Amino acid sequence: MKKLASLGCASILALSIVSGGTSFAAGEIEVIVNNSTVGQETSAYLANGTTMVPLNVVRQIPGISVSWDNQTKTVTVMSGSEVISLVAGQKTAFADSGKITLSMPATLQKGRILVPLRFIAEVSGAYVTWNSQSRTVYVAKADNRLKERLASGNLTEARRAALQLPRVSMIRNLKPAPSSLEGQNFTYYFPEGEYKRFLIEGGDVVSYYEVVNERSHLMWTAKLADSAKTDSVLFFKETMASEESGVRPVLNSRLVYFHVMPHIGAASYGFIGPDGTVTELGTKEVTMNEEIVDIPEELK
Repeated sequence: MKKLASLGCASILALSIVSGGTSFAAGEIEVIVNNSTVGQETSAYLANGTTMVPLNVVRQIPGISVSWDNQTKTVTVMSGSEVISLVAGQKTAFADSGKITLSMPATLQKGRILVPLRFIAEVSGAYVTWNSQSRTVYVAKADNRLKERLASGNLTEARRAALQLPRVSMIRNLKPAPSSLEGQNFTYYFPEGEYKRFLIEGGDVVSYYEVVNERSHLMWTAKLADSAKTDSVLFFKETMASEESGVRPVLNSRLVYFHVMPHIGAASYGFIGPDGTVTELGTKEVTMNEEIVDIPEELK
């Protein structure tokens, strides 16, 4: 039962990432660190183009430790051998390499200390980007093990790693209709022999990602509409798009697919030809983060 429950959680996570996660009220800021939302009810706000967040947010960033000295009103950030100090109200940070000018100082508000997110995240080597359309800040930092799997030369492992990479988006995210999520099945698609490009279909939404510098960028997403079979969103989907965001990918070669069924802990897999013909090769039991299986018939 643990396997089935884990896969169920995985499918919910996949769909929430595709759709942009939790809905936030106007003016609120969502902070996503390595695919996990940590910005709810944290008083995150924008000041002079800088996202200010409480310490509990930056503590979620891998590879750093953060402490607060209430007497000296000092935040200390440690990342490897690097030690940086920020004093509340001061726009200068102090590091072993010297002084650093901040765009915004650490700030005390109602007894809470808020710090500039981008500055602290980049100290740890994380990538930070702001999506103005969804008012979301993405912090992405893949761990070394994930990077090793991505570069392993093993196509199956590389694909699994690609799906687990931190995801970021600069386009408008689309949310699946709740009625389309019944059963929580979802499907991964990869061009044959590739791992740096993939699509995820869940409910009535399909999304296309490209792997760049150990993170997956959402390049295009669409809501599917059961209607005329002309102007299909993709050659293998005989449906039109009621909404689209980003640039539709050009995919005209054979694809491999993995249709994950969490309720039975299994995935069916096979090929989709350039003419849209589906060839199912089999079904295997799978576990969380191992939904991608090896396909011996695939050209690699």
